[in-house]
Amino acid sequence: MKKMMFRLLGSLMLAVVTVCNGCAHESEGDTSVSSSIDYDTMDTLEGVQLSIEEGTLSSTGATFILYNGSDYDIRLYPEPKNKEIQVLKDSEWVNVKDETYNTTLRVLTISPSTEWKIEAPWGNSLGELSEGKYRYVRCFTSRGKEYCVICEFEL
Repeated sequence: MKKMMFRLLGSLMLAVVTVCNGCAHESEGDTSVSSSIDYDTMDTLEGVQLSIEEGTLSSTGATFILYNGSDYDIRLYPEPKNKEIQVLKDSEWVNVKDETYNTTLRVLTISPSTEWKIEAPWGNSLGELSEGKYRYVRCFTSRGKEYCVICEFEL
């Protein structure tokens, strides 16, 4: 039974990598989609910050540091529903297509005055990002309400 599950999981991962590698080679007009959520108007929880760990940003990924400087626990739910990579095109933020998913199903609770490192190796799913202005959006909940935090960066 375990062998069959590993084979199935391996096949699924191979299919995802194959499909996603194709995304990186599509024409420039097909690599982004409009966001259905306006992150600029969403509430932010005071004291929660998202930054890039120094020396980790590249065209294929980055390590983000989520710091909970609020007075409340925050909860990070599994991806992809709660994260986006967006690119600035014609003065509008649009989502970069990302068909991958995270197989980690656990919810992470980050206590006040604590930080959590988020590895974001988008190279396998998106390929290399070209020069431009981007932002990484990570959503979370606290006290039953959804919030998002944004980190902008340039390549």
